[in-house]
Amino acid sequence: METDKHMTTPMGWPRWVVGLLLGSWGLRLLIAWLLPPGFDEAYYFLYTQHWDWSYFDHPVMVAVTTALGPWLTGYISPLTLRLGALGLYGLSTGLLYLTGRRLFGATVGMWGVAIASLCPLFIFSFGLLAAPDNGLIFWWSAVMYVAVLEIFPVGNAYRPTAKIALIGLL
Repeated sequence: METDKHMTTPMGWPRWVVGLLLGSWGLRLLIAWLLPPGFDEAYYFLYTQHWDWSYFDHPVMVAVTTALGPWLTGYISPLTLRLGALGLYGLSTGLLYLTGRRLFGATVGMWGVAIASLCPLFIFSFGLLAAPDNGLIFWWSAVMYVAVLEIFPVGNAYRPTAKIALIGLL
């Protein structure tokens, strides 16, 4: 069942997808504020203070996402260390919705967002704690969306475009 115009936002997103994202963000924000930092998050914070191309086995993206909150706010707390993860959660689930909608319709896109937002394992492992998973899931979601745009064009036979290079870059 496709969405009705009265049930969408001005950008064309179904209101319940936006509500689900905002509700899930609110839950994640509350947990991020109340949960003390773990050993790994303290390690990632040290990484933000001592930049290097690879901090033992963690990529630079971990430092960027962990440092984002303190850079923006000027304050160091468990919540600010997790702001990058919270932001990437929204971007990743948005890409997931767009991918599902493009391939199978708005209903499948909405179910994808619902599963990614409400699954207990995803609540703690993705989009809440500072971790390498946040950057990985975001870039995987970006690759998947660009690949869908490239490989499944609307109404045309497949012809390679510059998106192939973008897939490799992502």
